Amino acid sequence: MNWDFLDREDTLIKYQEEVLNKILGFPNDYEVRRFEMFQNPNNDITLPLTYNFNFKSSTNDDWVLNYTDSGRFTQRELYNNTRTYDKSFFKLDFYDTTNPQTKKNYLTIILNKRPNKTTYTFTAQTTSVEIGLPSFTLNYNKNQEGFFIYWFDDPTILNINTLYMTAKFFDASNGQFTSFTTKKQTTSTTPYRLGTDFFNRRVSFDYNDSTYKITLMDQPTVQENVIEWYEYINPAS
Repeated sequence: MNWDFLDREDTLIKYQEEVLNKILGFPNDYEVRRFEMFQNPNNDITLPLTYNFNFKSSTNDDWVLNYTDSGRFTQRELYNNTRTYDKSFFKLDFYDTTNPQTKKNYLTIILNKRPNKTTYTFTAQTTSVEIGLPSFTLNYNKNQEGFFIYWFDDPTILNINTLYMTAKFFDASNGQFTSFTTKKQTTSTTPYRLGTDFFNRRVSFDYNDSTYKITLMDQPTVQENVIEWYEYINPAS
């Protein structure tokens, strides 16, 4: 065996790889990384993340954390998990900007499983039952779907480390979407002409510890772990 030729073959293979890399270039790494909600280092336990979707009450000028006072679903529909209720869902969309004319949707999270529940007692019955609330508590263990956000592992792929989150509700009973605001409309002097900040939350990714923070647009340093959304009421409705 001539070992001299073997060494030359290895050199040729290495040279061939270098030439191909120059011609074809290196492929982009589209692998995603799992980001979790930022936790205060002083906390001994991992905090959950809760999304509360408050609907406009049909009986008073306020928002309530249930389906029944707003007339969306009855207690019987919730308890029986009827098709219209089961097929309804909340949708969180993540955009690269708040500009409605140029923004692009990069991520979507659907929330319709494992909602928080409350007790209710039907008329002429003594035993209380559990019915769903428009509220979802997500955590590490029991309800992970939506707790983690998967974003590009290589930050140079899009050069985006901040996304803007909006919320909508799909009502399967009429096939329509309802938008939500980050604050009650009544807190604005122009409740029917709201700026984009009323519909968006900032989601910032930290590549150093693989975490994300959710903050209000006017409070960029205050991390939220209980996210309140409020049904937007169109003046024509």
